[in-house]
Amino acid sequence: TSDTTLNYLWSTGDTTQTIKVSPAIGDTIYKYFVDVTNEYLCTISDTSWLTSYQLPTLEFEFDTLSACSGQVLEFEATIDPDSLVSNYIWHYNDIIDTTESGINYISTESSTTVYLQLVTINECEVWDSIYINVNLAAKIMTGGNKVICQNDTATLEVTGADYYYWTLDNDTISTDSIVKVFPQDTTKYYVEGLMENGCSAIDSVYVYTLTLPETNIVYEGNNPACQHTTITLVAEGADTYIWQN
Repeated sequence: TSDTTLNYLWSTGDTTQTIKVSPAIGDTIYKYFVDVTNEYLCTISDTSWLTSYQLPTLEFEFDTLSACSGQVLEFEATIDPDSLVSNYIWHYNDIIDTTESGINYISTESSTTVYLQLVTINECEVWDSIYINVNLAAKIMTGGNKVICQNDTATLEVTGADYYYWTLDNDTISTDSIVKVFPQDTTKYYVEGLMENGCSAIDSVYVYTLTLPETNIVYEGNNPACQHTTITLVAEGADTYIWQN
């Protein structure tokens, strides 16, 4: 019970009945003593011993990271010494995750703060955090694969980003959203869509090329033929035929 007629003098210099201390050095025994003097100037002393456990240092390299939505990020915290840690507990997006070390791989669709909680072998705790600023990812659409005949042209179109890079065999062939191609054989084209925020996405399109029929026209009769003579022409090498004069 507090008694206003009593005066207190702690070894810390405090003069209140209750004090709060925060040991600055780990693996150390701290000695605290107090002198209590009553209104008759009689004094009594008492001593308390406090053992301080060592805490590991915990630090992320950055305070903030930028990422694209859905991107998997690697988090690696610097912990010294990690031999003092018994549990690594990660908190983000209402998720609680545990790992075997200060390394974790996290994907998030929206901006969030990732917290790492260390629980030591003496059940002390150390926390640090890192903020993830998430940008909208590119979601490009190409409309699917194309089928053409040899010597024909295929039109490829992509949407969903701000900038586009069409490539063939690692060479950029166009930076337009629409590109016309005329491969002689079945070919795979890649397109990368890039957003203003730096996020990108890659898709691919196959252009399947169909082989042209090898047609042959056979004359049944004389060639050259006399005027008004009927000549039979026979076409070979295809499935259907359309004749033109």
